[in-house]
Amino acid sequence: MRLVLNVTQLKASGNVSIGLVAANVQLGQARATYEITGIGISDAGILTALPDPGDFNFDSYRKILEATATVKKYMADHTDKLVAKPFAVSLTKPPSADRVERAHSVVFAMRRLLKRVILADAIKAAGVDTDVSILREVYATFAGITDENQRPDNATSDRAQDWLNT
Repeated sequence: MRLVLNVTQLKASGNVSIGLVAANVQLGQARATYEITGIGISDAGILTALPDPGDFNFDSYRKILEATATVKKYMADHTDKLVAKPFAVSLTKPPSADRVERAHSVVFAMRRLLKRVILADAIKAAGVDTDVSILREVYATFAGITDENQRPDNATSDRAQDWLNT
C-alpha cells in the first residue's frame, strides 16, 4: 500500500507527520489531497477497503488508518496466501523532480537565513537533497553573503521570514 500526500500551504517546521498535516488542514492552515495505491494487492475485497483519492482532512485520515489496519489484518490472517515477488522500483527521478530539488534547496537556505545561520554551518547541515551551489547562490543573491563565516543580519532574517510566509 502506498500513500501519496500532496500538501500545499503547510505552516510547520521540523518533523511533519500525516497526523500533523490532517490537524493543520482541519485548522485551515494547510491544503492537501491524497491517493492510495494498492501495489501488489490482488484481493478485490482488500482493494475496496482502500479509500478513493480526494481531499485530505481529518475524516480521510481516519479512513486511511482504518484501511491500513484492514490490510495489516488481512496480511496476518492470510500469510499462507502471500507470496513475495520481486518488484521493480524506478530510481530515476521524473523531469519535474529537478524543480522540486531546486525549490527544496532554496527553502532550506531561506530557513537558515531566517535563523541567522552562517553559510559554513548551513553547508554542514545540508542533507543529500540540498544542492550546496544553490544554497551559496541564495546566500549571495538574497543576503549578499559570500563569506562562509558572515552571520546574516536581523534585516535579512526578517526578509527571509517574509519570503517564507508568501
